[in-house]
Amino acid sequence: MKEIDTFDVLFPMRYDVKELIKKNLFPDDTTRYGIGGAYIGHHPYLPVSFFYICRGYYLQVTVEHEFTAGITSADEVINKILQVVTDFFKISIDDISLYATVIYGED
Repeated sequence: MKEIDTFDVLFPMRYDVKELIKKNLFPDDTTRYGIGGAYIGHHPYLPVSFFYICRGYYLQVTVEHEFTAGITSADEVINKILQVVTDFFKISIDDISLYATVIYGED
């Protein structure tokens, strides 16, 4: 698997989990989405951060290189991220639109 420093995974989320996501993050009024349009936060002990865009219900998960140590496939990475997201936000895997998930990274 290609090594990268940081990468992002964008998950479209179901509308009805919006409040569960927002209550675990902090409003970010410095973005182009305006006051109440985006929320940010970090996992308390994993090198993972979150950016939730209310308009469109997208959760962007940023993962640092340390998170992927020992993982050899993209499927393993996605499964590990999904586990973190469902545990952190206390949501079901069914609340995430996996068919539309996008991964993008920087070398």
